[in-house]
Amino acid sequence: MKLRRRYHYWWLWIGCVLLVLPMLAGCSGNTQQNNQDTFLELLKLQPDTAITTADTGHAYIVMNDFAKVRDEYGISLPSSNDESDIENYTMSIFNADHSLGTAGPGYDYTWGSGFNIAYLQLHTYSIRSNNVGYGPNNVNASIESETGLGLIGKFDPQAAQTDFNGQIGWSKWAKDDFATENYQNVTINSWGDGTAVHLLDTSSPPDTDELGRAHPLAVTPANVYFSDTTVNIKSMIDANMGKSTSMADDPKYTSIAKGLTELGAYSAIISNDISSLGLVDMSSLKASDTGTAPLLQPYLALGSGEGKDDNGLYLALVLVYNNNKSATANEEILKARIDQLKGTGTLDSQISVEDNMILGKLYVPGMTNRMSADTWPFENTVLLHQ
Repeated sequence: MKLRRRYHYWWLWIGCVLLVLPMLAGCSGNTQQNNQDTFLELLKLQPDTAITTADTGHAYIVMNDFAKVRDEYGISLPSSNDESDIENYTMSIFNADHSLGTAGPGYDYTWGSGFNIAYLQLHTYSIRSNNVGYGPNNVNASIESETGLGLIGKFDPQAAQTDFNGQIGWSKWAKDDFATENYQNVTINSWGDGTAVHLLDTSSPPDTDELGRAHPLAVTPANVYFSDTTVNIKSMIDANMGKSTSMADDPKYTSIAKGLTELGAYSAIISNDISSLGLVDMSSLKASDTGTAPLLQPYLALGSGEGKDDNGLYLALVLVYNNNKSATANEEILKARIDQLKGTGTLDSQISVEDNMILGKLYVPGMTNRMSADTWPFENTVLLHQ
């Protein structure tokens, strides 16, 4: 009897394992799928005020998915932390995505990620891993706004803090001004807020900009926060921890992130208005500038990105409207505006509607990146709205 009871429990254990394993596999798969939505994860690093606090009332943010760039172009991470290996890797990323570093809320933030073309050309103007404990090889994705820079990747906070505390090569001003603050169990390193100028210390450690100034900086295992002020650093930390509202809590921007992911973009600018991108001053437009096709109705938000597929580089567009009805109505207007430029603009286009979003892939002749002269005039004209 006891023997039979043992066998009974043994089969019961096996049954439980067989039942639970598919559930675990399913959970694992869902987690992996969610983690692939890098743009949405990036939005969690910015407070909901990141766009609306600009002086004009409109602003934009820049997002880069470096891991996707590596996948699309077959770029491997550097095999070592040797300076030349990291430089070769960084240059490969720039050669792949030429829009990197050509536009953004502030070059200071680009420097903070380690991805800055001036550093490669002049060996200056950017962070160095032996001073701040991380480099471009640690970064998988970035988001930049007027608030600051947020990075996603694999970082070593202890190594970073060792570099900060060692103060190797630091000028006297950097040593005198350096302070640390623990906030939400995150160490914020600061040399004071603002833009104090130290012209005699150009590019000396901690060399986070071209004048030898150092910006507040915090490093965690999964993220880096970099900004002009500690207040901004704290606002990004709070947003990411869910202690305050982030851009990922705003439905129109989560829709933009979802759309850009579905379109396969690896870099993008998102905003609440085309005029914020500096593409066009709509107040100065003439009737001849807009063409004969009707203008789009105003949208809630837009995303303009870059991607690559078997047909080549393309402009990824996402327009968010209040509802599916408005999106469907404006899909036809967008197609009409694109058709109007067939002779001088697009090679091909794929436009569709999903929920309240218009999704588009636009292949522009001569496009080398979304910032190129051949692309911007086309984008200007297509995205004009009433």
